[in-house]
Amino acid sequence: MQDSDESTSGFQKENILNRMQMQVGRLTRLVQELLDASSIKSGNLLLHLEEASINEMADEIVNDLKSTITSHTFNIHTTANIKVKCDKYRIEQVINNLLTNAVKYSDTTSAINIFIEDCESNVQVSVQDFGNGIPSELMPRIFDRFFRAHGKNKGMLSSVGLGLYISKDIIEKHGGKIWAESVPGKGSTFHFTLPRV
Repeated sequence: MQDSDESTSGFQKENILNRMQMQVGRLTRLVQELLDASSIKSGNLLLHLEEASINEMADEIVNDLKSTITSHTFNIHTTANIKVKCDKYRIEQVINNLLTNAVKYSDTTSAINIFIEDCESNVQVSVQDFGNGIPSELMPRIFDRFFRAHGKNKGMLSSVGLGLYISKDIIEKHGGKIWAESVPGKGSTFHFTLPRV
């Protein structure tokens, strides 16, 4: 009986530690978003370009998310290993933001799809969820600074509405485009393009 109690206590401690680590991670991201937004406003968000595989970046991010997010499945769809010249850290930041948003605004157990397509001079990355969708009247505002839609986790301290604003600036600084399509009640797909090497 004592072993069972100790096992339960150990599980509870591990659960509390995991939750604390998640909250610290959220707070760290919030601070970083505020710093990035300040850099964008002052025109000082700098890029450090290198050649990188968009496929490998997506794989790494998905593998990291799978270790902490068990409520959703992540599926990568691609036909080629595509390289771009980019700031690897910043593009990973964009992909991570789109994937965590997809989780935030969709039901548990649903799939998140990532499509990587070779479009001649560009690569197009798309992140699709099957969640709430975005009302048409809000679509023009989704990349605005401090704009937040209401998601499943609206009570959690997880966003100040800067992720998409920062992502838009990063993609445009790379010479790409970012946009979204959405059907309320059926989900959303966010797309971005980057020039190929």
